[in-house]
Parts: sequence; structure tokens; C-alpha cells
Amino acid sequence: NFGWKSLSLVGQISAEFNTELHKWLQREFHNPTAQAVESGGGAQDAVLEALMNRWFQGEDTVTSKALQDQLHVSHPTVTAVMKRLESLTFLERTGDRKFHLRLFPRSEFFRWLLQRQVARPTLKFDRTFGEGRPIPQMIERLVKLNLPNVAIGGTVGAAFHYPRLELVGTPRLDLMIAGAPGKVDLGFVQKLDPILDTVADSKWTGKLALHFLGGRPQPWQVLEDGLRYADPLHCMADLHQIGLVSQMHEMLDGLLQRAEANRKKQGR
Repeated sequence: NFGWKSLSLVGQISAEFNTELHKWLQREFHNPTAQAVESGGGAQDAVLEALMNRWFQGEDTVTSKALQDQLHVSHPTVTAVMKRLESLTFLERTGDRKFHLRLFPRSEFFRWLLQRQVARPTLKFDRTFGEGRPIPQMIERLVKLNLPNVAIGGTVGAAFHYPRLELVGTPRLDLMIAGAPGKVDLGFVQKLDPILDTVADSKWTGKLALHFLGGRPQPWQVLEDGLRYADPLHCMADLHQIGLVSQMHEMLDGLLQRAEANRKKQGR
């Protein structure tokens, strides 16, 4: 049972849309790598993501218990990540059961980035006919829908987190979905643009991409002016996926420089 019956698709959806979406859900649910997002490996990545996002935000020491409560992960999961980062000299423990990153773990970031390209289930859509709605209009409709489980990433989210990023246009709209494939109502897609349909070619960029993040909390998302923005890490993963690699590096370097400048101001 792939949960297809529990997937409520509302609106006027074509038979072709229904069929292709069903095929994709079956394929992803048979994919062990995608399932690992919700397993131990995915839990450890959630801890690593939290530590890297904390670095970007300039947040310092933290306890294992705080991360367990925030991310809904186990103590052994946090400990495993701590030991790995400590062995790579990125992490330092203090005497009061707290720890912090000594340096931003670049090598772990790129390992995480490459793994995201495989382990993060993504469903892409494009327009099969006509011009459809421009992406800014799709974003306006997204604001009106006010979906608590959807956050915007890609170039739009990247520009929010790092406004100095040099971007020309918006090649596609990237959305992070809190939930697993087959257990989320995707009827909103047809409300964003009624002529969007699924894209079978994995190499095709598409005009809309839905990235499923599983059921864990996403504490680093930001809500502003009616839009929920994905965290910087997932925005950079989107840039990498759509081929904007130099912009991804620019954003990473910019965020690190900004975090370092803030630390100096605070005397750390």
C-alpha cells in the first residue's frame, strides 16, 4: 500500500497527471535511498543540518538534549554526529555538556549536498501547452493559499537569505514539502498553475519542483510577508540541482563571511 488512496488531489486534474504521479510515488516508495531520509542516516543528516544552520545564524554552543528536543531525534543519533565532527576537528566540547563547531565543516557540507541530490525525493512539473502563469504570479497564489507545510526554496529562497546573490531570472519555483510522498495533499499544484503536469525526464529542469523533506521539524524555515522560506542549506541544494553551481558557491561563501563578521562584532 503506497498511500495512494490517502493522497487527496483536489481541483481539475487530468488523467495523465494522475497516472504519472501514481507511477512516481510507486517508484520513490521502492527506492531504499529515498526511504533512508526517514531512517537513521536521515536523522544524522538532520543533526548536521541543524549545526550548519546554527553556524549561518551565528548561534554558538548547544546541548545534545536541546537538539534531541528540537529535531525529534535520539541521543545516540546526536552523539554519532558529534563524534564524527570531533574526529574531523570541526567540533569542540565544553565542560558543561555543551559543544559547538570550531569551524564550518565544508567537507561535510559538500558530502551532504551530494547526498541530497540522491536522497531527497523530488517531483517536477512543467507546462505541456501554452505559456501558463509566470513564477511571480504562482508565488502570489502560494501566499494566498497559506500552506503551513510548504516553504519556498530555490533562487527565490536563496535571494531571501543572501540578497547580494547574483541571479538572472527565476528558472523554476522550488518548494519544500513537509511530509512524505503519498501522504501529502498536492492539489495546490493545479491552483498555482492549472496547466502544470508531471515531468518524467529526471534531467529536465521543469517550472516547478516539489522536494519532500519527511516528517521531521524544520526549525530553520522563516515566515515573512506571508511566505515561508526554506533554510539556507536546502536553498543551496536547489541551486546546485538546477545547475547554478557558481551561485551556490557564491551564496555559501557569502553566508560564511557574514557569519564570521557577526562573530567578530560579538567578540567571539
